[in-house]
Amino acid sequence: MSHKIGPNETCPCGSGKKYKKCCQATVLASERHFTSVDVKWSQLRQLEGTVIDKHLIPYVMRELPEDILDLALEEFLPEYLPDSLDAEIFFHQLFLPWFLFNWIGYDDVELEQFNPEQTVAQNYFSFYKDRLTSQEKRFFEAIIALITAIIVFKRLI
Repeated sequence: MSHKIGPNETCPCGSGKKYKKCCQATVLASERHFTSVDVKWSQLRQLEGTVIDKHLIPYVMRELPEDILDLALEEFLPEYLPDSLDAEIFFHQLFLPWFLFNWIGYDDVELEQFNPEQTVAQNYFSFYKDRLTSQEKRFFEAIIALITAIIVFKRLI
């Protein structure tokens, strides 16, 4: 069990000063910062879940061809998957984000309202951004900027 340093104890940094006159303020500020980061990270993950569950999955199921997931899976999957791999975790944590935010179907998707040179997320945003809250729009814009940067980077190498 670790000992909590009292404000009137000698500072553990070795300065000889009391903790409250030396490092306590820095430690407390750091703790507040990390708590703030944890809250923001949690909010971002919640927003990501909302975008995927409320917008992208229904869009895929309702408007894209039934075999689109199979086409993307063929491209995504390596030839061999270990038996120990949990299929549900693999699908939801690896494949689904890649499919929605990275996969470009090119000519595999023949729809009037689908640009085959864009990701599923980019296509959704192009046609349905008016359905999004301002926070969801900012999320899409950030993801699309990242996707664009990755595509540009890939072309450079």
